[in-house]
Amino acid sequence: MTVGSVLGVVSLLIVATAANLPAFFAGWALAGLAMATTFYQPAFAALTAPWTGAAERR
Repeated sequence: MTVGSVLGVVSLLIVATAANLPAFFAGWALAGLAMATTFYQPAFAALTAPWTGAAERR
């Protein structure tokens, strides 16, 4: 999640300073990756998996 947060900052800096449309789209694509890595529900499912087992994730 920390890496995703850093990616979020970098992506917003890219979007804010984009000089052309491809750079703007690349910044938003990176923002999408950052949002996917900081989504809480999958992160907590992965963190609690060793304690709850496979049955709890269904």
